[in-house]
Amino acid sequence: MSPRYVSIVVDVHEICHLTSDVLKVYEKADSKAATVVAIQLQVGEEMVITRTMEARNLVQRSTVINERMVQRIVWPNLPHQVTLGIVVGCHLESEVYATTSVKMADVLQGKGFELVNDDFPCDLPRFGPAYVNFFKDDRIEESVHQTPIHSESCFVGRALITIQFRDEFNHRAFCSDTRFGLEDKQERDEINGDRKFISHLFRRHPYLLFTTFYAANYIPPNLKSRNIHFRVSVGPFGNPLYENFPSCTNKTLSVMPSFAEEHYYAMPWGNLKPMCEVPCLWEDITPRMRLGNVIDHVGRLLQRFCDKVITRPEGPMYISSCIVDAIRRASTILRFINSSVAASSHSCCHVDFKRAVDQTVRDLCKLKFAIATRYRITELGVACVSNAAKLLESISQDPEMSIPDVVITMNDGKHLLAYAKVRVNEILYVKDAICRGTFTGRLSSVVMRSVSSKGEAIAAVLELRMWFGKARHRANWERIIEPGRIHYMAEVFENEWCSTFGARWHASDDSGERCRWTDESRAISLDPSALLLPDGWTFQGEWKTLPCHQMWVGPDPSRIEYEEEVFEVQRRTNRGWKILNYTNADGVVLPEQIMTDLVCPQGWEWIGEWTIDRTSAGDARGWSYALENDFNEQSSRPDHAEGTEHNFRRRRWRRIRVENADSADKDFDTFRSGVKSAHWEYARAFGHSLHVKRDGGDTYRRRRYVREMVPMSSAHRNAKPRLRVNENTCISPRIYEVYDEVLRWEMRASILWA
Repeated sequence: MSPRYVSIVVDVHEICHLTSDVLKVYEKADSKAATVVAIQLQVGEEMVITRTMEARNLVQRSTVINERMVQRIVWPNLPHQVTLGIVVGCHLESEVYATTSVKMADVLQGKGFELVNDDFPCDLPRFGPAYVNFFKDDRIEESVHQTPIHSESCFVGRALITIQFRDEFNHRAFCSDTRFGLEDKQERDEINGDRKFISHLFRRHPYLLFTTFYAANYIPPNLKSRNIHFRVSVGPFGNPLYENFPSCTNKTLSVMPSFAEEHYYAMPWGNLKPMCEVPCLWEDITPRMRLGNVIDHVGRLLQRFCDKVITRPEGPMYISSCIVDAIRRASTILRFINSSVAASSHSCCHVDFKRAVDQTVRDLCKLKFAIATRYRITELGVACVSNAAKLLESISQDPEMSIPDVVITMNDGKHLLAYAKVRVNEILYVKDAICRGTFTGRLSSVVMRSVSSKGEAIAAVLELRMWFGKARHRANWERIIEPGRIHYMAEVFENEWCSTFGARWHASDDSGERCRWTDESRAISLDPSALLLPDGWTFQGEWKTLPCHQMWVGPDPSRIEYEEEVFEVQRRTNRGWKILNYTNADGVVLPEQIMTDLVCPQGWEWIGEWTIDRTSAGDARGWSYALENDFNEQSSRPDHAEGTEHNFRRRRWRRIRVENADSADKDFDTFRSGVKSAHWEYARAFGHSLHVKRDGGDTYRRRRYVREMVPMSSAHRNAKPRLRVNENTCISPRIYEVYDEVLRWEMRASILWA
């Protein structure tokens, strides 16, 4: 094949969903200079850039660009990929903010095949028109983000492009700073013609993404004290960079994992399984995803036959029967696929896609009637079918599938700990079962990859049930999760602080800020009685407390024991120290016989007797001293050593109780009564790890109130269930997949001989 010059022509039609975070790249620079954005094309080491556009005019909106970039290459010496980048600049400074790439193998040919033309291919390949998704570049400084970001998990925008290869070089090699003039009528007509051809991509359809979390396993020990929550997003939807207000519908509650086995930790959700619901708007590319899913199903069908033959080697006759059956089924489906591709405008972009499928069918049929190889059917048949399965798996991954992958992140506050990506077509729901995704509505395992170079590479293994489909098919998801039901819960947190252990709790922190009622992040101040429901929704039931740790199967899995506490207060008299009364941590006086009359709640049992807490602030016997009986006052400053001027002293008694082993399968109402009625959760400070049992250094506590929300009719169910706090602020409810009963499982095994 003789070398020849070819033009790579990239048309950028539109840029959309650009995050406002792009404005922060140069926010510390001269405020009078506007931040500008451009699209950059890189082929090998050569780069071309479009005209610059002011960033604030592009943020979170669709902007028509209609610019053409051209690069010259030598055929067949092709680069590995075409890279597009969003370049952000201010004054003379600029840097690549986000990137995306299109592999040449996806544009030129079906994977596993080569062009067979002796000279130059008469039908040059083409990519698009299709949307490509930009993810933030790792080189962005940490000054822009409080913590390091990961390029594969941070979506920041998308662009509609077309890539063409032309057998001439009559275009300019570089794009000018302005749009093409009217004198270049040929180029303008071609771009405008493309825009008419892609008009269907501008129509948006409502979709829903559901994700239910069943368990998070194999969490390494270095994350055991983290307040972990998981967040689900697809492109800009559910993405925190695009949120005006904190959202709860796309993330789980933050909580510490519990010890599982060996040195790993886990988060085993019980009958209240956190669910994420992400409404979104996308172009309708369902026909493309249906085609890819059918091909993927055929590949998996062939692979199952191979596994069946390998695991059950029962002779040539059985193996031949299995392989012929696999060939018959696969050939029928592949012929149907080819006929569908010929009649559809949503075919894959590979120029020899149909040839690749036809060749696969011919190879399978040739093997089917290869009588001479019947004695070697095991190795030849399995090898051929296995290769066909791998080829079909690669063909099924359509590079023009423009909806970005679902990103699941594992976080501690604003710190990214790990991430995972799930292809949308793998969880797509359509009415035809063979066209659905492999994991649609099914319980599957997702591996979370750690972003830290230290420690283990796997941060967790999630057990999930995921579903992605059009909003009108929502009823299918509700049938899948039966007997579970979807509960929407309005959520309010009550916050309190104390200066020292034993001091009175109050509703302000050290700065004096009054923020008793807030959301989980304390970013929004709330009034539970003033929350306004959206149209078509109403409250069901009353407000109730529901601690974060009650999502587990048990009241506090991070601590298998619970600690009751009583404070003994004594007063100095002429005859020495005498008991004055017993109180709780807030100073409320308790009955005199509290330490003997306190009954262990149902399902719990005492471990040991009442003992003095010698770990809290005090002397060797646990006493702390004061002039007045004001141990719970904010201004109280008790002493740890006894003085002649001290008239009162106090010490803390504690007693441990644990849950009975035979109460593991009782319902939620029963074991919920075992949790302290106050339902407080404690931490050393806001943002630190929360736990049910109070420790000596805890100065912050919170209590969570929830109230169920229900739609008045099915017509209001697809609307965003937002609660209005005031004229300018909204919050979203928490979503759960709720089961009314605990499932009991049995495993039985028979030992035949030993």
